[in-house]
Amino acid sequence: MTKAAGKSHSRRPVNYWSKFNEWWRQVLEESGRRPEAAAINRWYEENAHEIWPSNDMPTMLETRIHAKCLRSVDEVRNYFRAYRAQRRVSSTMIQKVQWSNYDHETVLVVRRLPVPSKACICKTYINVYI
Repeated sequence: MTKAAGKSHSRRPVNYWSKFNEWWRQVLEESGRRPEAAAINRWYEENAHEIWPSNDMPTMLETRIHAKCLRSVDEVRNYFRAYRAQRRVSSTMIQKVQWSNYDHETVLVVRRLPVPSKACICKTYINVYI
């Protein structure tokens, strides 16, 4: 079961959080700090009813949880640049090819970089005997 399938509601539509995201990033840019909980609560009380229909309005808690995940536009851009660069390296480049002789057998050791993942940070070793 996927995360989306386990939830009682479907994904929010595109640009659902756009007004909040704009305000959040403006505060970050002006102050150099993420908005505090009190500021988020105040923004919610003043703006939520104008932005979202009452039958699809997020709760204050959902809004604060969403705020925890936000990053500046530059941070998001840099994250995806690094992610794509690592994927290119992982998919096209085999690192450290090494030939060794062990009692008249030749062994090729190939070490590949893994695709970046929080779940698995490891190296794969493939031994090919010739």
